[in-house]
Amino acid sequence: MASNTLNDHRAALLEMVWRWDRRQRAQQTLIWLPRAALPGLGVGVALALIARFRPLLMPEQIAAVTLALVALGMAVALAVIWLRARSPMMAARHFDVIFGLDERVSTALELIEGGIHTSSALAAAQLEDARLTARTVRARDRLPLQAGRGDVLALLGLGLTLALLLALPNAHSEALAVES
Repeated sequence: MASNTLNDHRAALLEMVWRWDRRQRAQQTLIWLPRAALPGLGVGVALALIARFRPLLMPEQIAAVTLALVALGMAVALAVIWLRARSPMMAARHFDVIFGLDERVSTALELIEGGIHTSSALAAAQLEDARLTARTVRARDRLPLQAGRGDVLALLGLGLTLALLLALPNAHSEALAVES
């Protein structure tokens, strides 16, 4: 099989695999960003509740600590999702399973890389089948871009609770303001 044809098939398959990978990372971002913000908001609510019973921090300080923790959690989630390395072969195997491709893409890549030896006619048929089958994949059906409703509701609930706790008058905050 001509080297140029192999390179064309390899480039086409890898482009599809990386497109699927970006979509899955975007999906994971939408799922995990609200979840990553929840611990920081939870700490903020806890601090605001404690500040109602004893002098601890001013509302602005609680808001700043909460914002920092939420940003940290979200930054860690984004780093884990987007900076995690995956080899082309691992990604191909992963998407073969997700999309029910019966190992077509990973086998085609192994053929191209020389990991599997076969006749050039059989290899050409395998590569064409993999390319055509991969083109029929509708990634948006298997990898929908939507956040979890429960996570978003929990995020909104904690955010509103924190906002109320910080906005309502607090005698301990007034005492702290007088001391400083």
